[in-house]
Amino acid sequence: MNGLSARTPAPFHAEIRAFLSEKPVEISRNYFLGTFLGGSRIEGVGPVLPRPDVRTITTQSLRPAMNLLARFSPLVFALFVSWFSLGFAPVKADELPKDTNKIERLTVEQARKLAKEFKDTVLYLNGLTALDADTAKALAEFKGGWLYLNGLTTLDADTAKALAEFKGERLSLDSLTTLDAAAANALAEFKGRRLHLNGLTTLDADTAKTLAEFKGKVLSLDGLTTLDADAAKVLTGFQSLDLNGLTTLDAEAAKALAVAQKWNGQLPNLTALDSPDSVAIAQALATRKGRLALPNLKKISPKTLTALIEKEDVEIPLIETLELIQEPDGSGNDDFVIPKWLEEREAERRERDRRGRDRLKSPLRAEPG
Repeated sequence: MNGLSARTPAPFHAEIRAFLSEKPVEISRNYFLGTFLGGSRIEGVGPVLPRPDVRTITTQSLRPAMNLLARFSPLVFALFVSWFSLGFAPVKADELPKDTNKIERLTVEQARKLAKEFKDTVLYLNGLTALDADTAKALAEFKGGWLYLNGLTTLDADTAKALAEFKGERLSLDSLTTLDAAAANALAEFKGRRLHLNGLTTLDADTAKTLAEFKGKVLSLDGLTTLDADAAKVLTGFQSLDLNGLTTLDAEAAKALAVAQKWNGQLPNLTALDSPDSVAIAQALATRKGRLALPNLKKISPKTLTALIEKEDVEIPLIETLELIQEPDGSGNDDFVIPKWLEEREAERRERDRRGRDRLKSPLRAEPG
């Protein structure tokens, strides 16, 4: 096939074969500025320029060049198709998407440019999974209020120290599942109001003690599923402490939380009080002076329930929805008798729920004309 690829487009084959033939062909004066650069074509294959602009030449002298062109024509064509499919617009190295969550990596220069030019209050960079100290230092120059880096799964002390220089209100690092004392110590220097570490599932007393040095208003640790007494005690000094992820709680931790005035009092993921010390846990929680909410409680023993409702404003599901289980400590079960005040409160709650359902079912009333 004279060096032609079977994959080369048919029209392209025809033109090259014409050039490789021994016969003279008529070709436009501007052929080399045309055929392969968007202009006129070989006579008999495509349109040519008007007759005065045509001269007759042989292709013998052009054979070496055209052999080379034929050999590389598949590559040229492939590159052309690739360029076309990409929209003729390769992305520059310093261009960043409008949706900043799509950014998966940043150079120091890009981070510096982003921090300087991004004008919104909230900068979401949840697509970043790794960050070095120099890039973090550049990002910390962002002048907005909230910086979200919820894709980072690890954080060393130097990077944490750089991020702590961020002057905004909120720093969120919700994908960190572990945090050593050095990184915790660096983050504690953050001067904003809210530090979110909702990815942490455990927290030892030393790290908790270090985080307790944070001077902001809110420390959010909603990812913690358990909390020991020592950690609970050192975390009680915050203006606001969120521990919404706790699924278990021991008696000593319950005592520490009960006296923590700034704890929000919410335990939405505590669905069962079924440990051997559950009565002691309930008794400790019932001493709390502020709000106490266990909205998703499902399993509880009669004695534990009796201890828990000593706090009359405790927020729990309707008693009729609870599964009363055997006493976890192995003692005999007593029948649970609903106190009069609780019975009346639950009747009122059922009535409110009924009215709410009725309103949802009722068609919208037309406004009077």
